[in-house]
Amino acid sequence: MDASPKRRWYQFSLGTLLAVMLAISLLLGVCGRIAFLLRQAEFHDQERMSCIDSFLEMHKGYGSPRFLDGKSPEEMFGRDGAARIREMIARSLMHQAVAKNYRQAVYRPWTVVDDSPPLEPFLKKALPNPTAPAPNPPQP
Repeated sequence: MDASPKRRWYQFSLGTLLAVMLAISLLLGVCGRIAFLLRQAEFHDQERMSCIDSFLEMHKGYGSPRFLDGKSPEEMFGRDGAARIREMIARSLMHQAVAKNYRQAVYRPWTVVDDSPPLEPFLKKALPNPTAPAPNPPQP
């Protein structure tokens, strides 16, 4: 009879088990984070399209599908309507920027993405505000 014990197939140390579990959990965490970032980018794309659809729905009653037909928003929709249009366009631009940030974060999943940036910078980009004073041109 052989006195040495028979070695089992799946014999491993506790440290090896912990290292394997750590590697698997990190891999699953990164994959889950990437899936979350892509879902958020898709959500903000849908919100952007919702803003554009509401703008087009508001514009539909005014004839031409071209953008404002060369008229100012105040001429087309009145002061309140123009403010609403500026806000819709600004929200659309904001959602576009946030979706872009989420898509860029896919390549660096540890990046924190600001989900609700302030709307003011996007309002300035949306349409010029006719009530705001014109900027002074630089003096030569």
